[in-house]
Formats: sequence, structure tokens, C-alpha cells
Amino acid sequence: MSCHESMLVDINDEGTHPLFRDRDCLACHDSHAEDNSGFTKKPVKEMCLDCHTSIKKTLDTIGFKHSPVAEGKCTACHNPHGSKLEYQLLSQPNDLCITCHERIITTTDRKGHIVMESGNCLSCHTSHYSELKGLMVGKDPALCIQCHSDNTERLTSVHRQPIDKISACMSCHEHHVTEKPGMLKQIGHDPFTHGNCEACHES
Repeated sequence: MSCHESMLVDINDEGTHPLFRDRDCLACHDSHAEDNSGFTKKPVKEMCLDCHTSIKKTLDTIGFKHSPVAEGKCTACHNPHGSKLEYQLLSQPNDLCITCHERIITTTDRKGHIVMESGNCLSCHTSHYSELKGLMVGKDPALCIQCHSDNTERLTSVHRQPIDKISACMSCHEHHVTEKPGMLKQIGHDPFTHGNCEACHES
């Protein structure tokens, strides 16, 4: 078995880079020597963007960029040859994101949006760039309402209005993980935390 064939053992078709699958190694690598690590013909960012032209075009104009993308560190998230995951990801999105964004885990008891078994960062964030701060895929509250859309009796009672009348969710709720019920932020205004909205608002 050749070196190339042995590398294919742990790669699924969905996660195989097309050039690697077609054995077109020389599209990226020099066969003898190069100034770049891995014998690549160009630095990683240049080489990837030569083919991924839509990403390159958007990066020139977009407002917010994921740091590895802006710095050309494509292999921080992707295996350039392939993996068992779609898009040649190094691991599942949630685990992969937390390797760098560990500061968002404020408790060992993961509740809320960061759940070990089923959480998915890409439900709310884009992986490369966005017009919105935080690489969000939508604005608050529209993004939240995509999932939290049921006007249950409890929800309308605690919010004192239907969901479609709520102007912002993240002003009260933590958006990643929390130990507090209802994913409320750690520090709350006393009238609010005691349910005494009338202290400031007309009923």
C-alpha cells in the first residue's frame, strides 16, 4: 500500500479534498523542495484561496472575520487532505470550536446552548465570516425566535408579552451556558430578579 493509499483509510468520500481524492498532489505540493512547510507551493492562505475564490472575494469586503480565516490558518479547522467529517473538519464543530473558545465555558455543568451531546455552534455562528459581530447568522431576537417560537403559558407569563413582542433576548439571557434557570445572566437588577416589573414599568 502506498503512502497516499494508507492516508485514505481514515477518510470518507464526503470529507475528502477533491484534489487529494484525484491524486493530484502536485496541484499543492512541490515534489522536491519548497520554502513552505509540507512542500506546499504557496503559503496555506494563498493556496486555499486560489481555489476558494468566493471566500477570497468576500473576505475583501466583509465586516467580521473568524481569526483563523483572516490569518490564513485554514488548517486550524480543516485537514487539507480529508477526514471522516464533511468539509475536512478536524473534529465535530462543537468540540472544534471549544478548543479555542474555551472561555465561554463558565461551568462544568453544561446546560443551555452548549450541550456536549447535541450542541452545535453553527446553529448561531458562521465559521468563516459575517456581516454581524460575533459571526452571528442572524440578529437578536429574530435568531432566537427561530427555535424559541412557542408562546407557551409559562413563557408569556414570565415575559409578560407574546414572543413576537420581545425586542431583545440577550439583554437578559446568557447565550452560551449557565447554571441559572432560564439561562438568565449571573447578575440581575433586583426588581427584575424578584419579578417586580411594576417597580419600573406600567402594567
